[in-house]
Amino acid sequence: MAMAAGTVSAGLVISNLTVSSDESYEVVENGLHNGSVVYIDRSYTHSIVPIMLQGTTYIKTANDDKSSGGSSFITFDVNQDV
Repeated sequence: MAMAAGTVSAGLVISNLTVSSDESYEVVENGLHNGSVVYIDRSYTHSIVPIMLQGTTYIKTANDDKSSGGSSFITFDVNQDV
């Protein structure tokens, strides 16, 4: 099923998350909301999450990894097209 641009599919499942920095990234299921924590290593919170994204699943990353990269820095599986 094709999705229109600007829509978010419900029921996203992220699994098999691995990060080459060995940080403990977190999959936050249905957790993106105003006030949710942005990073695993900072206390910053999202102040304004657009309504269409509220309640979606996301990966909470490490701010200290901001300069990291590479084609396999982070890998994961999902249950739908993304």
